[in-house]
Amino acid sequence: MNVWLVCQYYAPERGAAQTRMSNLAKLWTALKASVTVITAIPHTPHGEVMAEYKNKPGFFKETLDGVPVWRHGVPHKKTTNHGYRLWGQLSFALGLLRHLVGVKTPPQVVIASTPPMFMALSAWLMAKRYNAKFVMDVRALWPSVLVQIGLLDHQSWQFRLFRKMEYFLYQKAHAIVANSRGIAQHLVDSGIDPKKVFVLPDGVTDDCFNIRHDASRQAKALGLRNQLQINPLTKVVLYDGPHSMAQALGQVIDAARYLMPRADILFLLIGDGDDKERLQKIARGMPNVQFISGQSDEARRLYYVLADVAISCHKDVPGIHTHIPPRLLELLAAGLPVLAPLAGEGAEIVRRGACGVVVPPEDPDKLARGVVYMLENSEKVATMAANGPKHISQHYRHTVVGRQYLALLQKVIGGQ
Repeated sequence: MNVWLVCQYYAPERGAAQTRMSNLAKLWTALKASVTVITAIPHTPHGEVMAEYKNKPGFFKETLDGVPVWRHGVPHKKTTNHGYRLWGQLSFALGLLRHLVGVKTPPQVVIASTPPMFMALSAWLMAKRYNAKFVMDVRALWPSVLVQIGLLDHQSWQFRLFRKMEYFLYQKAHAIVANSRGIAQHLVDSGIDPKKVFVLPDGVTDDCFNIRHDASRQAKALGLRNQLQINPLTKVVLYDGPHSMAQALGQVIDAARYLMPRADILFLLIGDGDDKERLQKIARGMPNVQFISGQSDEARRLYYVLADVAISCHKDVPGIHTHIPPRLLELLAAGLPVLAPLAGEGAEIVRRGACGVVVPPEDPDKLARGVVYMLENSEKVATMAANGPKHISQHYRHTVVGRQYLALLQKVIGGQ
């Protein structure tokens, strides 16, 4: 099977989209599928091209983890301007048109990982050009979420255009893969044929499980605690993930403000994103909040060992309730008890697995109370921590989800 995987964001960038696509590409290649990734030169989340790519041409091919990867240059700069980001997305989509000519081995199936949506239109043209099947991999309900988090006016011509583009592509797709049940249900409720909508969630790789019990990491985490000058008696509440408007991390800062009289609690926020500078400003002068730049996978896992409780959160808007929050599955697989100011899909994962405590999103008072409850009920929390890896292993193991995805692709192309 010859698969083209089209996605604007890919490893070595870090993030939910990059992790999903790179893990799938590596697994499918190991399973003897021919996979080609078509993506952008890495430049997120800082808006700067990664150091190892700065002297690369604007269009080139490399091999990453045994997978052929075509890289396209896109406009980039450090900015929170959403219009500039849309221009970068459109530029990437236009650049993809060069793949419509000069291809020796055409694809049998073209997968577009969305959002963004512009490049999905180019991916559809690729599939049409080579008489291949077209599959949409949907990680978020775009453009609806842009409206709900305040980045787009639902009465604007841009929204109307994006909505028409979205449903055009859904109608043209031979299959639509949603990474949550909420997204799948929304698509069906919107009139998409349920026979072509499938739920295949993000998966967790085998090396993510029970890392808090690893003796070597425990020793390194102790050194990290000393490096950060964290008192041995201090309890650490960890957030790891994007710092964007979708996560509404202001609720975490506000909860930390309520708990400032508790000198034994420290909030560590790891990651980068558009909202980080604003968050740092509102947390200025708070001794119980510390920001840390995005880390490599192995470095992040030391923080998982270091932490007592993890927070996984989202903004309280309907479109985001359909998402599984970034890092949630990995945190649970690692054996961290999770405090979840969530509604919808993410909250249900925590409840079903009995692996954390759910509180309403964007309610800092209840979030603060949840922190205190988890830190003062060690036996109950230990049970939650043990339940996490079991639950994730049963339902979200990457090797299982990835094989199911590959079987679906084989079905879509007729078993070729």
